Amino acid sequence: MQNIEQVIRALCKRVIAEKETLTSLDQTVGDGDFGVNLERGAVAVLAALDRPQIQEPTDQLLSRLAMTLNAAGCGTCGTLISFGMLAGAARSDDLATFLEAALGKIMQAGRAQTGEKTMIDALQPAVVALKNGGTLEEAAKAAQRGADATKEMAGAKGRSLYSGSRAKGTPDPGAYLIATLMEEAVHCGR
Repeated sequence: MQNIEQVIRALCKRVIAEKETLTSLDQTVGDGDFGVNLERGAVAVLAALDRPQIQEPTDQLLSRLAMTLNAAGCGTCGTLISFGMLAGAARSDDLATFLEAALGKIMQAGRAQTGEKTMIDALQPAVVALKNGGTLEEAAKAAQRGADATKEMAGAKGRSLYSGSRAKGTPDPGAYLIATLMEEAVHCGR
């Protein structure tokens, strides 16, 4: 896989490219600001990467970017992702342990479990795939299956809780985001 800064740049650019899709999904299950909020966070992270820095260890880079993301004011999802990044930064030895720590913190902070139509439904299967020795591509496929499964779930957290039946058939925007980012990470590894 490319160096971590290049991967993060690619992930941010993918978030920006997905803005309209994320917004459209959120208009169905939430309040419609998901794409704009995450674009704001991605732009802030890219700007932070563009500022000259001394060479910093991966854990410090991830922590700095997590704080940048949180400070960008990119909604609940951005805040939860920043919390996950901070937790993962302390365990950044490999992707599996990073994502496992991130998942745990996101679940704790968001008080979310699988089956509640959240990003957890995509992130948890990806973590399981990696922890079981799977490849990044297998983890991305697991994340996609998890995101697809949210189409038939009733929202139990956040704004999707209030969307009722109108959210049926629409994937959770956060789960879609996680699956998309995992897919992008696969492309970075090629």
